[in-house]
Amino acid sequence: MTSESKKGAREALMEAAERLYARRGIDHVSTRDILEAAGQKNQSALQYHFGDRGGLLWAIYDRRMVFVEARRSAMMKSAPPPGEEPPSLLIDAVIRPLVEASNEEGGDLFLKLAMQSAYRPDTDMLGIIDSGRFPIVQDISKRIDKHLEHLPKQERLLRKRLTIEACIGAAWIWGQSAHKDADMETYLRTAVAMGVACILLESQIPSEANDELKLAT
Repeated sequence: MTSESKKGAREALMEAAERLYARRGIDHVSTRDILEAAGQKNQSALQYHFGDRGGLLWAIYDRRMVFVEARRSAMMKSAPPPGEEPPSLLIDAVIRPLVEASNEEGGDLFLKLAMQSAYRPDTDMLGIIDSGRFPIVQDISKRIDKHLEHLPKQERLLRKRLTIEACIGAAWIWGQSAHKDADMETYLRTAVAMGVACILLESQIPSEANDELKLAT
């Protein structure tokens, strides 16, 4: 197999898997489905190129995240020292590149896949972010920690995870064209404001909010 044919087979497998995972769900696509959609008759092709299905999934993410991380790097290039930047800069750097990625070819499929992965019970989202695989988002994560360091550890981690998952969700909604009543900048401002609110919320629920919750129940 030549280097060109190897590259062609690898790309075909990634494109087929991304498309099938996004449309059917990660747990509802077999290896056989991927091989057939990629036009690969060799039943060991996936193992040869990626090791296993997990390796294939990471290859898809790594390819898509090149664009996302480059955009985040550009946005964070002149950022103030950690803890001194406005939270809006951090949230914008999480959401905007994902929204922009949805406008790339196949970007909507990638966001569907990212949403599935983020909400899988076995996904350690913060562990992935803090692993260093994607250095820019890791830096953003550490900067978010600075704005949440007054909170107890458990609450800080939960707040950060929910904020990041909400950012992914916001990008996914944009990618599904559920934004027809707003232009991209208006949508981003609204999404960023919601992410910032999650970071800046007081640790304790105000007593008046507790009263309202009691009335509502």
